[in-house]
Amino acid sequence: MNRFDGAVAAVVGSPVRHSLSPAMHGAALAARRGSHAGRYLAVEVPAGGLRDAVRDAVAAGLRGLSVTTPLKEEALSLADVADEASRAANSANTLVFGVSGVEAATTDGDGCCDALERHGATIAGSTCAVVGAGATARSVVAALGRRGAAAVLVVNRTRERAAAAAELARVARVADAADIASARIVVNCTTVGMGSWESPVAAGLVGPGTTVLDAVYHPVRTRFLDESESTGASCVDGVWMLAHQAARQQERWFGTLPDAESMYAAAVAELARR
Repeated sequence: MNRFDGAVAAVVGSPVRHSLSPAMHGAALAARRGSHAGRYLAVEVPAGGLRDAVRDAVAAGLRGLSVTTPLKEEALSLADVADEASRAANSANTLVFGVSGVEAATTDGDGCCDALERHGATIAGSTCAVVGAGATARSVVAALGRRGAAAVLVVNRTRERAAAAAELARVARVADAADIASARIVVNCTTVGMGSWESPVAAGLVGPGTTVLDAVYHPVRTRFLDESESTGASCVDGVWMLAHQAARQQERWFGTLPDAESMYAAAVAELARR
C-alpha cells in the first residue's frame, strides 16, 4: 500500500507530528471542489528519504508536497526545475509535480510579504529590516526586493552570513542592530523567542508607525511583538506568515489562491487545542 494513497498533497519531514500544515491545508482543501478537493497528509520522512517519498507521492497522484525540516535542501537538489526564490534561499519548502517534472519552490518570502500587505504595510518604497540570515531570511530579503522595497537592511550576528543574504536583493545591505530604528517594516526571521520570552530586537528600537512581523509563531504573541506594540508599532504574528505561505503552496499545486484567513483560523484553533 502506498503511504500517500487517498491524498492530493502532503507535508513531509521529521518530525511532522507537530506541523500545523494539515490543519491549514485541510481547511482550504475542504472548501475546494472537484479534482482540487481531497485529503492532506502528514508523512514522516527522515533525512535522505525524500527521493523515495517523491517517487511514492508521484505514483499516488499527488499534486505536490510541503517540505519541512530536515528535507528542504534535499528537496532543492532533487528538483528538475527550481524557482528564483528557492535558488536564493538554497532550499525549497514546496515541491510541485507538473509537466516539467519535479518543480521546487519556496513560498516563505511571498507569504511574509502577503501577510505584511494584508495588515496595511506598504513594501514598495519602504526601508525594511530583516533580522536573521538563514533560509527564511534569505527568502524574505529576496521577496522584499522583488516587491519594490527602497532598502533592505540585513541584521545578523554573523556579518558574513548577512552579506550573503544581502546579495539576494539589489537594494539590500548589511546593517547593524541600531539601524533597525530607521526601518518602516521589520521582520524577525530568527528563532529567538520560539518557546521562550526573549526578543531578537532591543526594546525601544522599533518606533511608532512601523509594521513588524515575527516569523516565530509559538507562542503566537511574542515578546518582540509585545514590546513593539507598546511603542506604537503595528504587529503581525507568525501564524499569518505561515498561513499565507501555505496558501501560496496551494496556488502552486492547483493554480488558484485559497483564502488565507480560513487557513489562519484553522492554525490558531489547532494551536489552542495543544
